[in-house]
Parts: sequence; C-alpha cells; structure tokens
Amino acid sequence: AIKELNKDQGSREMVQSLLSGTCPQLVRGLIVVGKSDLEQQVKPVAWLSQGPSPGPGHLQLVCHVSGIYPKPVWVMWMRGEQELPETQRGNELPNAEDTWYLCVTLDMVVQEAAGVSCRVKHSTLRGQNIVLHWGEEGLGPGLKMGEDGP
Repeated sequence: AIKELNKDQGSREMVQSLLSGTCPQLVRGLIVVGKSDLEQQVKPVAWLSQGPSPGPGHLQLVCHVSGIYPKPVWVMWMRGEQELPETQRGNELPNAEDTWYLCVTLDMVVQEAAGVSCRVKHSTLRGQNIVLHWGEEGLGPGLKMGEDGP
C-alpha cells in the first residue's frame, strides 16, 4: 500500500503536508489547551447550614463546598483535631462553570453540636485549610454553648 501511495504524487504531498504541518499544529494546540486547563486553580468556598432534623433532640449539620477545581477535595466534620467518623459525604456534583459542589453532613445530638467544625483541605489553599465552626457568628443557624438550638 505504501508503494502505491508513493506512486501517486498528490497523495504523497498530502501525507507529507499532514505529517509536517497539520498534525504538529494540532498537537501544539492540544498542549496549550491542556496546559491552561491544568493551570486553572479555583479556590473553593464553604458555608454551613442546618438540614432536616433526623429526630427529636438531634441536628443535621451541613457543610457545603462549592467552586472545587481540581476535583480532589477533603472535607470532614471535626471536634478539635479529631475527625468525626459519622461524617457522611455526598456525591460531587458539577457546577455550571466547570467546577464541583460537595455537601457533607453530620447527624448529632443538639447538646453535642457546640465545638464542632467543618474542615476543608484543597490543593489551591496551599495548606491553609478552611475551618468553619458550628454556631459562630454568621455561620450555621447560630448554635451557641448552652443553647438547645433553633
């Protein structure tokens, strides 16, 4: 088949044009697009809310994280430096701007909610984690030590 192509001057010139011009230009374009995609860094934002009550005297604490890119993110409910294994991680959902959204919940007794925080670790934060404390001013529904909650 190669001998037949070499006999045909037009086919030979077309193949040479593809190999020497079109293909390298296409590859260079893909590299530029891929590089800009890899360099895109979006710092996530996080906020707290209260979900539906899991039962009398219990709360569902919700930690929302949005604008995640790249996708790997670590989100955990904590008490001090201790991870709370009851943390329930939802699915990562796509946002319109090619980033991701994640919701992480924790069901607990109302009286135990004080002192709990949500911690977010992401590559764009460069080791500076986002830490949101349940009940602090402006975060969550305002649970404070000694209150029974809303």
